[in-house]
Amino acid sequence: MLKLDTALIEIQYLPPVTYMELFKNFNRVQIESHENYQKNSFRNRCIIAASGGVQTLSIPLKQGKNARQNIKDVQIANETAWQRHTWKAIKTAYGSAPYWIFYADKIECHYSKKYDFLFDFNFALLQTILDLMKKEITADISFTEKYIEKDKLPEQSKIIDFRNKITPKNYSSAAVSKYPQVFSDRSGFIPNLSILDALFCTGSF
Repeated sequence: MLKLDTALIEIQYLPPVTYMELFKNFNRVQIESHENYQKNSFRNRCIIAASGGVQTLSIPLKQGKNARQNIKDVQIANETAWQRHTWKAIKTAYGSAPYWIFYADKIECHYSKKYDFLFDFNFALLQTILDLMKKEITADISFTEKYIEKDKLPEQSKIIDFRNKITPKNYSSAAVSKYPQVFSDRSGFIPNLSILDALFCTGSF
């Protein structure tokens, strides 16, 4: 299959399947590292399938004008035991999934380590997932050197801008191939969840 050249995307927290597909379908993926943080996005939340349906897991952030901060400066609020509670929710949702035993420890280690910055935590998780799926991932990964407005990308650029295209408002409308899910007998197939869902249920995506 002929691959596209370069995808430009923001950093996300355990992103949906369609986000991860960019790493299979493009030769290069640039991660936006000079944007300002934006609320109501997958930058600090992900969506998994729980026994009662979809469940949103959020990373608490320190209070402040996050929307005006560079994404690399946004700090995690570690005053609460959010990592322990989050991992408990993930284990409850996927502890019986076929591939849980193979991948759980690789993901769990990030929830026992303190990260001060959102970008660092998200990228550490992303690196782990890419490593687990390295047989399918061939894209070269880099960070942007500066922020470029969408309408100011060079005319001859081979970059396709996916920034802010995959959001909590539209993720479920994406066309995703069906696969067995833990609670599909109750909720039916739920498309384009966090990559954790496909990873633990199928071992891939």
